[in-house]
Order: sequence, then structure tokens, then C-alpha cells
Amino acid sequence: MLQAIGLTSTPRRDAPPAVDDLTFEAPPGRVTALLGAPGSGKTAALRLMLELDSGRGVAYFRGRPLHRIAHPAREVGVLLGDVPGHP
Repeated sequence: MLQAIGLTSTPRRDAPPAVDDLTFEAPPGRVTALLGAPGSGKTAALRLMLELDSGRGVAYFRGRPLHRIAHPAREVGVLLGDVPGHP
């Protein structure tokens, strides 16, 4: 299971945070999509979950935050950016 609780990105100069208090669960065995318009915070949310960007909140992967997983690349996969062949 993937669980995000209270994810909030650090705002940039005089702008609201791209992600503000995002909380959701993605159950195992189901396809879950993060959809939104360009610039709506989808990539920012993923970067927060992967602890690539600073902010508030926590994401759990099978009940553990990413920094508590000994070898995260073996357990967590993500594709950030454009998908070849996708319009």
C-alpha cells in the first residue's frame, strides 16, 4: 500500500505551494493514477513522496517511510517525466 499524509511542498516566492495538504491511499493490487492539468503539482507530489524535494508530510510504502527502507530502489519504482510514445 502507498499512503501519503499531509504532503505540502515548500512554496516559491509569493506563490502558494504546488502541493497543499495532499492525503491519499493507493491500495495494493489496484491501478492508481495522479491526474491533473499541467502545473497542478503532480510531479511535485511524487517528488515529495520520494523525498527528493523538501516539504511537510510523509509518504509510507508498505507501512514504512522511504528513508526507513534499506534499499528503496529494490522496492519502490517511479517514472518521472514524459513517457515515450504517449501523446
